[in-house]
Amino acid sequence: QAAAGDGVMCAFPDEASALRAAVALQQGIGEFNATHNRLPRPFLIRCGVSAGEVPWEPGTPIGLLQSPVIDRAAAMQKVAAPESIVVSQEVEEIAKVELGQLNPLPGPIAGVSASSWLAH
Repeated sequence: QAAAGDGVMCAFPDEASALRAAVALQQGIGEFNATHNRLPRPFLIRCGVSAGEVPWEPGTPIGLLQSPVIDRAAAMQKVAAPESIVVSQEVEEIAKVELGQLNPLPGPIAGVSASSWLAH
């Protein structure tokens, strides 16, 4: 994982693990807001999930990695609505299993088709 401003990037061993983490975040943020958030507005999360090989030298901080996979995940997150998860085409099949109903987005994101899942 790496934090940058108000965002976080994480690497997972497989797509299902990444999707489960995104769902856990979306489903758990309500409790966080109810029990820990002292701000007048609730925190809302937007998640983007992509998959593929990322060249990674041992010891390299994840925040310094550069890869089309990382760029796609960031692009997915940027277009995601609050309380949603946007997945790139290479994740869609496993996302249908892990998330259920997906809504295709109208156009490509970072050059690939994408779909969205809303947390409620």
